[in-house]
Amino acid sequence: PLTDQQASPPPGLGSYKIADVVPGMSFSLVKNPGWGKLGIQYVPAGHVDVNVRITGNAAGDARAVLDNSADVFDWPDPIPAGLIAQIERRAPLRYFRRTMQGTDLIFLNVAGTPFSSQLVREAVRAALDQNTVVQLDSGMLRKGCYVLPPSLFGHPHDACPDGNKAGDGNLALARALVKRSGLAGASVVVWSETGSPVREWMSYYTSLLDQIGLKASLRAVPDRSYYSTIGNPHSHPQTGFGELDEDLPNPAGLYEQLIGQRASRTGSTNWGEIDDPYIDTAVRSLAVVPAGTLGGVENFWRQLELRVADRAYVAVLGYPTFPEFVSKRIDFRALIFSPVAGYDWSSFRLN
Repeated sequence: PLTDQQASPPPGLGSYKIADVVPGMSFSLVKNPGWGKLGIQYVPAGHVDVNVRITGNAAGDARAVLDNSADVFDWPDPIPAGLIAQIERRAPLRYFRRTMQGTDLIFLNVAGTPFSSQLVREAVRAALDQNTVVQLDSGMLRKGCYVLPPSLFGHPHDACPDGNKAGDGNLALARALVKRSGLAGASVVVWSETGSPVREWMSYYTSLLDQIGLKASLRAVPDRSYYSTIGNPHSHPQTGFGELDEDLPNPAGLYEQLIGQRASRTGSTNWGEIDDPYIDTAVRSLAVVPAGTLGGVENFWRQLELRVADRAYVAVLGYPTFPEFVSKRIDFRALIFSPVAGYDWSSFRLN
């Protein structure tokens, strides 16, 4: 639509129709009574009407679901750290953390000092304490060290590269690597969003760079303009936070964001300006493989993962997870949850 449709939404043509819209506050999805009779494959009829309240209060919403006064917690919202342990204790059969098809990482600009030095890049990876990173995200980040999340073909289920054990960081090793590089004392600007947990992660990372012998400062950019800022080909950001997302279960989507030719484009996601002919050639060749035959090239993707890890092109923070959390009224076992889009609302059923 070319205009705002909130006040008078279009008719629903699927399992539900939109009703009772109060802009910015609430709306309802009402079952389409004739949909089930059409027998549309893979698009089932809804089981219950869904009434949505927009509150802006994630803590209050989580407590409401925990106490069964609301039925479903909106999965993109973060559950406050102070509530997670209580939820896990009181509602273990209706709460689960889902790993999504994405990767949170620190990009390292290989086109300029100090991260043109592989020794410095290895130092960053060695120093990162992933236990601290996870704690700063209220335990919602799944530890990891490869670009591809575990759900995608090609993710190596090997131990992490030397220096990153997906646990305690090794500051002594990191300091030694920086000293060997001859770049101790180099100035570094760390780019960050202003929202949580990214601001906390990058503040920790900035402090870490100081501890291993570099001179770091933090530059925070409002979330709404962050990626357009660091993706500007004239910005040349040195290092900072980056999030890679994949809409389809295909590793090509993530790796196409890292190939060299993207570094010169406006809106680039190759923030580290990686220009590795091996990656470029491999991604172009593998990207044309049909989704149904990805298993046949899984080892090629795995080898690509190992190369990126061996070159320390990025420092992976982990893989985002999101809460699947409902009240006692909802049949938890019947829920369908997509690693891309979240809940299939037509799977909501009452016990």
